[in-house]
Amino acid sequence: MITYQQLAHALPKGDHLPQMSKEEPAGRAVDGEFFVEPNFDLVGDLAARVWLVSAPAAVGKTFIAQHLARDSSSPLWDLSLFSLGSHFFSGTMTEEHGVEGYLSFVNAFKATDGCLILDAMDEALVRSGAESMEAAVDNLVTILGSAQSGPSVVIFGRDDTIADVARVLGKSNVSTARMSVRFFTEQQSRVYVHEKSEDKVAALKAKLDEFLTKFFERVKSELGSYEWGDVHSFLGYAPVLEALSTAYDKKSNPLKDLNEALEDETDRQVWELLGRIVRSILLRETRKFSTSFGSGDDNKTRFAALTYSPETQLEMLMQPDLTAYVLDFPDEGDEDWLTDLDQQIRDQFREHPFLKSSRSASPNMLTSFSNPIFRDFVCAWAILERRVDEFDLLPLWGAPSISPAPLLTRFVFADSKRTHLIEASALPILADSHSSNFVPGKSILLIREDAPELHVDDSSAVMGVSLNEGGVTSSVLEVVPPVGDLEFLRALSSVEIEAPHANLRLGMGQRDFLLGPDVRLNVLSVESLVPDVRILHSQATTVKIHAESVTGITKRVIVHDLSSFVLVSDSAYHPWRQYSSEASLVGLEAERRMDVAGMELRRLVAWFSRPSMLGGGLRYPATALEQIFNKGRASRDMFDYLAMKKMAWLDGPEFVIKLDVPVEVVRLNDLSNELYAELIQGYVLAHER
Repeated sequence: MITYQQLAHALPKGDHLPQMSKEEPAGRAVDGEFFVEPNFDLVGDLAARVWLVSAPAAVGKTFIAQHLARDSSSPLWDLSLFSLGSHFFSGTMTEEHGVEGYLSFVNAFKATDGCLILDAMDEALVRSGAESMEAAVDNLVTILGSAQSGPSVVIFGRDDTIADVARVLGKSNVSTARMSVRFFTEQQSRVYVHEKSEDKVAALKAKLDEFLTKFFERVKSELGSYEWGDVHSFLGYAPVLEALSTAYDKKSNPLKDLNEALEDETDRQVWELLGRIVRSILLRETRKFSTSFGSGDDNKTRFAALTYSPETQLEMLMQPDLTAYVLDFPDEGDEDWLTDLDQQIRDQFREHPFLKSSRSASPNMLTSFSNPIFRDFVCAWAILERRVDEFDLLPLWGAPSISPAPLLTRFVFADSKRTHLIEASALPILADSHSSNFVPGKSILLIREDAPELHVDDSSAVMGVSLNEGGVTSSVLEVVPPVGDLEFLRALSSVEIEAPHANLRLGMGQRDFLLGPDVRLNVLSVESLVPDVRILHSQATTVKIHAESVTGITKRVIVHDLSSFVLVSDSAYHPWRQYSSEASLVGLEAERRMDVAGMELRRLVAWFSRPSMLGGGLRYPATALEQIFNKGRASRDMFDYLAMKKMAWLDGPEFVIKLDVPVEVVRLNDLSNELYAELIQGYVLAHER
């Protein structure tokens, strides 16, 4: 690694070389602008004749080039303003500065006492083509002469462009050094956010630092890492930090909002902010392109913004073959604008900040994202837009090259004020994401038939999916159409499935399946489609399966703690059979009855826990409850039993339930709780009479 200062000090002063008349001197472009000096990875020697500098998309290569030009007093050429070709450098120098000016460059290069900095080689390559670029670089080699050491030219571009330039230079005797701009360190990232924030936010230095610590740690935790180097492609990425620095600028009381974010144990504000940051990068790309294309024409700028919108970018990011993608142009606009717009959008997209800077094609476009956060944001968008099947996302997600991260689930459930419809094919993706970073008691993914939160008029059966954190349901998804078969890819962890009429399929072409910790399945049947199933456990959690049958091709069920796995099934095939409670038929039947009774209570309590109910506690409208009983969606017998125990009563227009045990004990059907077990046992005995 080398620092920016090391680069700047290694360049010869070029203040005696003429500037381009059509460009403003580099120093003026950056005076007064805050600059976090980046670090670089270096391959080669700083004494090389040509430096080739690449950077991730949207990091700010031009800004770095401007600072380097100012600090070394070197002329800076913006190659996007030119068309490359044979004799480009010698011809441009002569045309701009005359023969005398051209010779000043030649002599400086020969003596290695001056340097020329070239920015925007990417745009020049797109404008002129590969052959013209090669001809221009060959011309540059001729001007550089035979000197063997000392930097004379610095070229900035994307990774793939720099690789092309390096290939052309490799045919000559000119020595080169390759440099890539590093993502910011944690300290650099903090400085960047502080300096870019508005004064009223930056003044809260201690509080802002506290919030950044929480934000950084939460993101690292969600990605399963505690090292900055594992997450710097996001947390040390300039566009992300730019968006983070403005997150609280529009708040009337940023201190209050920062404090609320710090005190929120569910981290809801952290995840909502994360989603806003990622979307703001898409908006930034739209603004950048439309402003450039519009060139001051408001109508043209608006037309370009509508064409290259965030939604267009998201669609393009999901395309396996962009050549077949057809851009959707607005109806209103000048037809002359369309001539170049299509190609310019595709050229712009080549350096999208969500993507790796590489031309290497992959059959799975999910591997082309620069980090899991951008990938998961796009996948979450596809889920909420019900386009999983359209993009054939499920098999791409199930590929061995994809490592799930929990942020996808966070993005999907970020909007707590709406109910979204999703496809059944989204469920295994959500479960994979949620299960990838188990934290005991942190959150439970709930999948339920007849989900109470989704019923408005109680007229139809639905399947609901929600994320419950600390007893608070963040949002609800409705699977449309309701399905009888639920399929999962890699794992189920911290998941509860209450779907007595559904068949579960586990594995779907994977080598093994992870079940647990903290899993409860109450389903019609389970079919395991992998050779190995591993039952994972953690302290005070269990894996419990209640199903009429458990079948499949599984050869091994690996259980390290028998006390953490409970299987209740009338028909469990090998190797599951050995874990079924068969020691005593009487004991098995008693356990089954207790388990069924617990499920009845849990389903009843779920209706009374609806967040739409007023008055607090467990309440439900009396007239609506009668309809639910008539349709068999909750147990009238269980309710009557609670009423007999004086745990349920009518309070005006609502029925109220008040239990002697916490709702969480009911949700877990935790029969180890003595009060709860006594309550359930009493119901079983009363029901048998």
